[in-house]
Amino acid sequence: MSDPKITRLVSSVGTTRTVEMDDGSTVSRSGGSVSWRNNNPGNLKFEFAGSADKTVNNPRTREQALESAQDRYRGVVGLDQWGNAVFESYEAGRAAKIQLLERRFGNDTVEQMLPRYSKADYSGTTHHREQAATIFAEGDRQGVDLRNKTVAQMSEREREALADGIRRFEGWRAGDVTVQTPARTAAQAPAQPQSPAAPAAASPAPATAASDRPSAAVYNEAYQHFFNEGRRYEYGRPDHPRPGRDSSRLERDGDGDGRLGVDCSAFVWRGLKNAGYDVPGENAAGFTTAKLFNGAQVTPYAREHFDVTSAAEARKPNGSLHQGDLLMFSSPNGQHIGIFKGYDKAGNIQFIGSQGSTGPAEVTIRPGGYWDGGSTRIVGALTPKPEFQVRAPVHGNGDVPARQTSPAPAETHSAKSAAMADGLLKQGERGNDVEALQRQLNRMGVRDAQGKALAEDGRFGEHTREAVVAFQKQRGLTQDGIVGRDTRAGLAAAEQAQAKPAKGPQLGEPGHPDTPLYDKMRTEADRGAEKANPPHAKLSNEAVANLTLQAKQAGIDHPDKLKEVSMRGETAFVAGTTPGFRAVVDLQQQAPPLEQTSAQLARQSAQQQESVQREQQQETNKSMARA
Repeated sequence: MSDPKITRLVSSVGTTRTVEMDDGSTVSRSGGSVSWRNNNPGNLKFEFAGSADKTVNNPRTREQALESAQDRYRGVVGLDQWGNAVFESYEAGRAAKIQLLERRFGNDTVEQMLPRYSKADYSGTTHHREQAATIFAEGDRQGVDLRNKTVAQMSEREREALADGIRRFEGWRAGDVTVQTPARTAAQAPAQPQSPAAPAAASPAPATAASDRPSAAVYNEAYQHFFNEGRRYEYGRPDHPRPGRDSSRLERDGDGDGRLGVDCSAFVWRGLKNAGYDVPGENAAGFTTAKLFNGAQVTPYAREHFDVTSAAEARKPNGSLHQGDLLMFSSPNGQHIGIFKGYDKAGNIQFIGSQGSTGPAEVTIRPGGYWDGGSTRIVGALTPKPEFQVRAPVHGNGDVPARQTSPAPAETHSAKSAAMADGLLKQGERGNDVEALQRQLNRMGVRDAQGKALAEDGRFGEHTREAVVAFQKQRGLTQDGIVGRDTRAGLAAAEQAQAKPAKGPQLGEPGHPDTPLYDKMRTEADRGAEKANPPHAKLSNEAVANLTLQAKQAGIDHPDKLKEVSMRGETAFVAGTTPGFRAVVDLQQQAPPLEQTSAQLARQSAQQQESVQREQQQETNKSMARA
């Protein structure tokens, strides 16, 4: 599905660009690099008299410069105060950059091109030799050789690699997006930054939307998770990579920029999951828009678990939608889905979701605008059926399903004491037993999916569930995220084993089965610390041991499977040679003692060896039986 495009540059002040989009919204892009703010990966610039660049002597006006830019390149909508072009989309900016390279530098090699392409201006001096090295390295990374070739001699793929190399040395960096809905009245709250703060609306439950239904929890949980818990997000699509987007759609930081990637369907999956609905999977990997609808047709799965509202009914201003309903959109370029919030004072539909141009944000739909009648159209809405809700919502907002016997837990002593009433600890429960579990997992060094220690708050949320699943995976238990008899026994045995004095060799010493992986981790961690900007202090042996443990749990269990370690701030990213094998570790969290981690890894290796031997013996027995 295509993203909304910029139609007009409203203002350009300092490091903020305020633009109008073709969906009718007004968006401010602040911070980051000028190439990101302007959708201009080539930093294409058109000088004019009176610009902020005092090195310019061109007498033409800003209007003349804009006209020249629009004559040369498609998709230019304005010029900022420095003369840098603002493009309607990143794709338009990238195409313009390649066009420039072909037209102006066709007879030049990279070294010949750079002195004319990259000039010293307000941004400082140039370093053409380093820039050429960056371009060649990018070509090598993409499997093409850009050396000793003119631009005209390069293939289309080579020119794309050249353009990507230029983007790298020009420092593309994403900033913050603020979405401001159109037709805002004085009584409405001002727009808020899309990440990490709340969406533009001041209240998560407008009076004009019915919010007394269980489905309202879908909106509440998505709102809490994506806007109120302090994490930063951006749009993520591994199949449509581009700068400013993450390579993960599953709330992971695939590009290491401190923002978690999420697409529209993963956003909706999280709202449903945290609201207690029985959506499949430990994450949204198997949940896409196609799970629910294709074009204007809903799937059998959707009909089984949702009540369907027609397109005609769903798109009515001041209509009958309820907060938490899922809005379905279709366009010639794909599909989109969001969570209905309510109607504004003019009766316009408001929804939250992860949009391609902003990541998680709120949108107000104007009839005939981008989201309904322009590039995209509403094809219906889905209301989750009551029987589809099998757990209480994580934050307790919304009704507990009828088939549960206890009310939604509140912050009272009775709720805390009831968490283990059925002998199980599971997501949605709260209390002293949950807090004790969180402390126990933290002591053992078990982390959530983001590599972070658990908050010991007595709330069994998604992060606690992720840590429980990680522990169950370590012990070879059923990975259901529920603490029952077997998991409790495993926790007790593991903690008892950790309390015993460590026996045998430690990590880094000959004889420990994971010393080779630890040694490679040390080498890569030291290299990553040196390359960090600013450089990071050398990690302790305990921290490297913890990286080794987390990497092994992520499937990086041999030195040959470890590619690199990079650091951004106090977060370490361990990448495997196999795509998708990755561990993220919060370095601010105190690492367990070296003896404890060494013993834990040794036990895991022994358990794995025993499992392999059992499987081999079973295969031998089968072979003998066949003989």
